[in-house]
Amino acid sequence: MTDGPSISPREQAVVLELDGAARYRYFIKRVADRESAWSLRDRAGWVSVGAVDGAPLLPLWPAREYAELHRHGWEGTVAAAIALGDLFVLLADLEANGLGVSVFPTPALAAVHVSAQRLADDLRSECEEWY
Repeated sequence: MTDGPSISPREQAVVLELDGAARYRYFIKRVADRESAWSLRDRAGWVSVGAVDGAPLLPLWPAREYAELHRHGWEGTVAAAIALGDLFVLLADLEANGLGVSVFPTPALAAVHVSAQRLADDLRSECEEWY
């Protein structure tokens, strides 16, 4: 697992302006390449966001810098990496409990909401291209 080089402010600004589908593709490629995703944790565990229907979703970002943009909304949280293997386990647990994922939320709260199974399948497909 590697976080790799920091995201430049220019890259961050450009990526945050992408539409949801493009940000989702960026997320899949970067997570597969860096073998980690990022979310926010507090003392109780991973934070969650609510979908339109109120169901909790796990927010995930492709790099620490993007997760850090959201810490202001959750006092006492830290951005934490999730190794790819651990992410697959976490996604299986979410799917078993009927919970989904909020992929790459932006500061404007735009995100792509997908099932944990779909995200796992898309990541596996991308990883197969790498290995």
